[in-house]
This record gives sequence, C-alpha cells and structure tokens, in this order.
Amino acid sequence: MHQIPMSIFMLGMATTVFFWAHIVFALTVRFSVRHDRRVVSALFASDQPPGLILYKSYQMRVKLFFPWVVARELDEQSKLLRVLLWSARLAGTGLIVAFLLMVGDFVYLASSGA
Repeated sequence: MHQIPMSIFMLGMATTVFFWAHIVFALTVRFSVRHDRRVVSALFASDQPPGLILYKSYQMRVKLFFPWVVARELDEQSKLLRVLLWSARLAGTGLIVAFLLMVGDFVYLASSGA
C-alpha cells in the first residue's frame, strides 16, 4: 500500500481550504450586492439566457483574480463589502496557485519515479 506524499497532501488541503473560502466569500458578496445590477454584472459572470431553469451566475469574473485589476464598481459600497471582495479574490488566486503547484508536484513525482 502506497502512502500519499506529504507535499501532495498539503497542497491538496490548501486547495480545498482556498476553494471553500472563495465560495463562501463570493456567495456573501453576491448576496450583498444582489439588488445592484451594475455591480453584479461587473463582478460576476454573465447570466445565461432564459431557459427551462432560472440560472444566475455566482462565479466571479476571472480578471478579478489578478490583484492589479481594480473593481471600481464597489467604490460606493461599504468597507466590509470591499474586504469580502478582496478576500474572495485572494482565495480564488490561492486556489489557482495551489492547484497548479499540486499538478506540478504530480508531474515531478511521476517523472522522478517516486
């Protein structure tokens, strides 16, 4: 029976923590700005066209994961909401980085024969 390498385990745990943190923060922001269509359309992916199932997007735009992109739509919002948005952005960036590091670690371990 093989054991999971510690690096894979730690990166997997980090990916999971970043994933859940991003989901919680993004849903909190989405719920907080749900009545302001301008802010919702600027921060979250476009809603799909109407169909059989009513669908509203809860996924943040990918450009917001880059720290140098400014979300000017929240300038009039409360400081707490801006902190929540930054928390969601950092957690999303951490998720992407941890996942890519885990994939790189998989490739490294597979190529080294470990």
